[in-house]
Amino acid sequence: MLVRNLGYAPLVVSRLGLRRPGAFDGSDESVVLLWWAALLVNSLLQLKWFFTVKENLPTLNGAQRKRFLCAAAYLIGSTVRALYPVNWEVRPHACMFNTSYIGSVLGGELVDRVLATGMELAIAHLVVSAIADVSELHARTSAARLARACFYLVGVAQVACWLGVVTDNKLYHVYEEGLWGIAFTVLLGITVHTRRVIAVRDHPGEIGQARLLTAICPLISLYLAFLFTHDIPMYLRQWAADQAAGTKYNDLQSGMQALLQCDAVERSFAMWQEGLPWMTATFVPGPYIAILLLEASVRSEVAIHHGASPWPLLGWRAARPARRPSAEEDVVAAASSAS
Repeated sequence: MLVRNLGYAPLVVSRLGLRRPGAFDGSDESVVLLWWAALLVNSLLQLKWFFTVKENLPTLNGAQRKRFLCAAAYLIGSTVRALYPVNWEVRPHACMFNTSYIGSVLGGELVDRVLATGMELAIAHLVVSAIADVSELHARTSAARLARACFYLVGVAQVACWLGVVTDNKLYHVYEEGLWGIAFTVLLGITVHTRRVIAVRDHPGEIGQARLLTAICPLISLYLAFLFTHDIPMYLRQWAADQAAGTKYNDLQSGMQALLQCDAVERSFAMWQEGLPWMTATFVPGPYIAILLLEASVRSEVAIHHGASPWPLLGWRAARPARRPSAEEDVVAAASSAS
């Protein structure tokens, strides 16, 4: 109201690419803008929680630092992509705001795809490492190797995804999502089997590992259900429509040039509705899952040495160690307990 009364509304409207000053008047455009505003609020909450977790984590070793960097990469990528979302489900691909000035950099399709690639590899590493490490700790080396091999399937899926966004051929996205589905179906089987065979004694470390695998199972199941009921049918439907319409796809050179800047501005709910489910799943629960995987993995490993509760939601902060013990201190402690 203040902006409108001061006479700045036309300037704001033109700079942001709004159709009219009353964008939040209940129109289909206001639905998308309210969704975007909710994403920003959620991103602030996620950043606050991440820094709180960072302060409470003990000193990290090499593998744990890698997990921390993966969680940070997912969170930062999610925040930037939520700030400048790109609608990949329409032609030409659309941005939410005018891409002049800073929007031409952050709002461009190429930057969005680079960030998405980093996020997807980061969350895949967090899931794979959590499953593989627990499997390896319980002498299930074959299961651990198979779990880590699934990460390479995700890497191949990224290649298919890049081919899809460059050429705009939706069939490549079907291949991409199919590879994700294969990888996470295998990971789900490994997780279920490892959870059944590990010997859980009355030790906080092993209890924490069992709870970690128990939590991962429904998360992967929900992801697979979403993948096979929404994403893959959506891309198949889009590809079939393109085939029926005789759509001409980009070659690699022209496709890369098209990714450099998002030229179309669109906020109609009809244009965004197909992409809202997967974007909401990526930007809202995704970062929380990444942070929880980081916490639970680190605490489970620390609990093996200290006997503190490793599970993030069940009071581990009250018993967290000041730092991780060195290898020499572990040897001394083992010798003392043996004597």
